Amino acid sequence: MLMLIGEGDIRSLGSACSGRAVSKLVATLLAGAAIGVAGQALQSAIEAGVAVHNQLLQTVFATGLGQAFAVEVVVSVSLVLAAGSMVLLFAPMAAGGGVAAVMAALNGNDIPGLLGLDVFVVKLVGCVLSRVATLAVGVEGPMAHLGACLASALCRAEQAFWDWTQERRRPTGSRGSTACLAGYEALPASDEGEPAERQRSAGGASWSAEDVKLELECGHIKAGEEGGEEDEEDREAGSVVAHVDHSLWHRELVSAGVAAGIAGAFGAPLGGILFSCEEACSYWDRKVAWRCLLCAAMATFVHSQLSATSELGILAISGAPSLTPRQWLVQLPLMAAVSAGAGLLGASFNLMRRRLRRLSPPSRTAARSLGEAMAVAALTVAVIAALSAAVGSCRPLPEHWEAGDVVQHLCPDGQYNDLASMFLGSSVFVIKSFIGLGSDAEPLHTSCGPLGACYFSLPSLAALCASYLLLTALSSNLVVPGGLFMPSIMIGGSYGALCGLALARALPGAGIQPGVFAVVATAAALGGVFRSSISIVAILLEGTQGFNQALGIIAAIAISHYVAHLCGTAGVYHDDLEANKKVLFLHEDPPSALRHLTAINIMRSPVVGFDAIVDPVSGRGRLDGFILRSQLLVLLRHRAYCDAGGRYLHIPPAAAPQLEQQLALLMQESTRRSHSGRLLLVFTGGVSPDPTPLRSPLSSWNAEEEEAPPAAEAAEQHAGLASAASVEPPWRAYADRLQRPPRPWSTAAQQQQQQAPGAGAGTPRTPRPGSHQEEEGEAGAFLNLAPVMNRAPLSVRRFTPAARVHRLFLSLSLRHLCVIDRSNAAVGIITRQDLVHAGHAQKSSC
Repeated sequence: MLMLIGEGDIRSLGSACSGRAVSKLVATLLAGAAIGVAGQALQSAIEAGVAVHNQLLQTVFATGLGQAFAVEVVVSVSLVLAAGSMVLLFAPMAAGGGVAAVMAALNGNDIPGLLGLDVFVVKLVGCVLSRVATLAVGVEGPMAHLGACLASALCRAEQAFWDWTQERRRPTGSRGSTACLAGYEALPASDEGEPAERQRSAGGASWSAEDVKLELECGHIKAGEEGGEEDEEDREAGSVVAHVDHSLWHRELVSAGVAAGIAGAFGAPLGGILFSCEEACSYWDRKVAWRCLLCAAMATFVHSQLSATSELGILAISGAPSLTPRQWLVQLPLMAAVSAGAGLLGASFNLMRRRLRRLSPPSRTAARSLGEAMAVAALTVAVIAALSAAVGSCRPLPEHWEAGDVVQHLCPDGQYNDLASMFLGSSVFVIKSFIGLGSDAEPLHTSCGPLGACYFSLPSLAALCASYLLLTALSSNLVVPGGLFMPSIMIGGSYGALCGLALARALPGAGIQPGVFAVVATAAALGGVFRSSISIVAILLEGTQGFNQALGIIAAIAISHYVAHLCGTAGVYHDDLEANKKVLFLHEDPPSALRHLTAINIMRSPVVGFDAIVDPVSGRGRLDGFILRSQLLVLLRHRAYCDAGGRYLHIPPAAAPQLEQQLALLMQESTRRSHSGRLLLVFTGGVSPDPTPLRSPLSSWNAEEEEAPPAAEAAEQHAGLASAASVEPPWRAYADRLQRPPRPWSTAAQQQQQQAPGAGAGTPRTPRPGSHQEEEGEAGAFLNLAPVMNRAPLSVRRFTPAARVHRLFLSLSLRHLCVIDRSNAAVGIITRQDLVHAGHAQKSSC
C-alpha cells in the first residue's frame, strides 16, 4: 500500500518539525542522564551491600566456621526470597536479565508490563539483593532492561507533553485526528516507509501467542456531503503521519535505552551502540544510530561524573599489560589454543542451560519458583564455604590492595583467602586483578607458581572456573533478576589467568603476560556464550582501554565462534527466545522454506466475520480498516449508539465532534492500560437487501471485564455530521455520564449470554433482545466506527513472495498482515505464528 502525501501536507507539518525535534532531542539526553544515574545507583548499592555482607561474615568467622556457614545460608536465602517475592508479587517481567524480552518486543511481539516503572524499581532492587546474596549473576542484562524502561517512560512523558502543547491546535471535528488520538500506532521501516498497524499497551507488543484477533464485518456508507471524501482522505493522511512519527520515535528511544544501559554498565558507549544494533534491534537505520549515540554518550558521561572510583562505568577494567609485535607473533598460537578452550567453556555453558531447562517443568508455580531460588542460594553458599576451606590458600595482602577488597576468612591478620575473595569480593575488583596480572599494577613475583607469592593460586583459579560455570548455569533460570555477562567474564578471566600463570611458569623466558591471556580468554568465553562479535570486541577494547590488544581479542572471537558452531549452540539470548513458546521471534534472514512460497500459501482463510451493513456499489469483502477490541468496549460501555444514518441517539448532531473527541481520549487511556489491545478486522461483508442492525446492545459494561466480549455487529459509516460552537444541555448530561463508572453486568445476564446459541471462543456474545440492559430507543441501534478505526491498514496481494512478507514483518514490527485480492477484498490474514510455523516445517522435513 502506497500513500502519497501532498506538498501542502508537508508544509503544514513543517512548522512543528523543529519544535518536535528539539523536544525529542531533550528527551533522548534526559533518558541517557537518567540511565547514567541509575547505573551509578546500582553500582554504589551493590558495593555497599557487598562490603556490609563481608564485614558481617568476617565477624561471624571468629566464632567458628560452622556458625559462619549457618549465618551465611540464612542471609543468602533470605535475600533471594525477598528478591523473588518482589518479582512474583509486583513485576513478573523483572525476572532474569530481560535482554531477550526486550529483543522480542523490538522484534514486534507484545509483552505486557515489560517496560513499566514497577519493573524498573523491582529490577533495580532485585539486582542488588541477588548480588549481595552471592548468586552467580551479573548486572549487564538488567542494565539494558533498566535503560529500556527509563527510555520508554521518557518517551511517554515527551509524547504527553507534546500532546498537551498541541491540544489547542488540534481541530475538534477531525476524524483522522480522532482515530489517531484513540490509540492507534503505526511502526514503519523509516520515516518514508509504509504505516503498520500496532496497538498501544502498557508493556509494548503480545507476549502471548494465543491472543485471538476477532474479525468484524462492517459496511461502508458514503458521506452525504459532496467533496467530503477528499477532505476525509486528507485528514487520514495527516493521521497516518502522526502515528508513524510516534511509534517510530518510541522504538528509537527504547533502542537507545538498551545502548545506554550497556554503555553505563561497561563504560563503552560505542560498544553499547553496537550491542543494540547486533543483538537488541530488529531494525536499524541512521536515525536509530544517532539516538543511540547521544543516549549512550550521555549515560557514560553522567556515570563518570557521579562515580568516585571509576571514570568509565560499572565494569571499568583497566591496566592490562601490552605486548610487542614480536611477542604477539610468538604467543599467538598459544592464545589460539587458550581461546579454543574458553570458547568450549562458553558452548558448554549454553548446553548445560539447555539441559537444565529440559529438566524444569514448562510451567512453575510461585512456590516452586521461590523454592528453586532458595535451593540454588543455599547450594551456592555451600560450594563457596567448602571450596574456600579446602582449596583456598592464604596469601599476603599486597600493599596497593585495600583490606575491604578481599576476604580474610580463617587466615591470619595481614593475609587473605584467595578463593573466598574471588567468590565474595567485588566482581569488578576481581576482574581487574585478572586482566592486570603481569602489569605494573599487578606485578608478578619471581617465584610465582602454584606455591609462590602470586595473587591467586592455580588450584584456586581452577576451582573458581569450574564451580562458577555450574553455579551460573543453575542461577540463570531463576525468578530473581540477574544477567550473564559478568559471570561469563569471571569464567573466561579465571580460565585465562590460570593458563597464563601456568605458561609463565613453564616458559619463564617467553615474556608471557597472564593478564593478556585473561583478556583473550574473556573475549572467547563471551563469544561462546553470546555468539556476538563486533559488540564484544568494542566493549572489551573500550572497557580495558587496551586498544593494542585488538588482534588477540578479534582472533579469540573468531575461534570461539567456530568452536561454538561445531558444538551446535546458538547465542544465549536466541536460545531463550527459541525455548519460549509464547514469543514468536523472526530472525533477520527468512527461512529457506519461505523462498518458494507466496502469501496465499501461508495465510489463514477464509476470513470469518458477522453480518453487517454493506455498500451495494463496493461489493462484498472489501478491506476497510482495523479497530481495537478495547475501543469497541469503550463504545459499548458508554452507549455511543447511532441510527442507520450515523446520527447519535443521545446527543444532537452539533455535539458529535465533542463526543468523538472525549470517546477517543477514553479509548486512548483504555488501550494504554490494557495488556494486549486485540485488533478487530473490519471489512465489508455479504450483500444484504436490508441492513442488519446491532441487536440489543449492552447498556453498561464493566471497565475491567475483558473475558466477556461485547456485542460486535456494527455498521461503519462516513456520516456527515454538522458542527456548532454551542453544546446543548442533553450533550452536557451525556458528557457527565461518560465520567461515571459503568454499571457491572449482572450474573443473570452473564449466564444468559453464555447460553446463547452459537457463542464460542473468539466470538462476541450478544444478549437476547429485550434484556434489561436495553434502554428505550436503543433496540436495533448501530455503532459508528469511522471516527475511531484506522482507515489505512497495511496489506499485501495474494501472490506476494513469502520472503518479502517476512521482511515486512521484521522491518515494520508487525504482528499480523491482511491479504487482499485485486478488488481489495480481504481473502486471508497472516500472523507471526504462520511465518514461524512455515519456517519450522521446513526444518522438520530436512
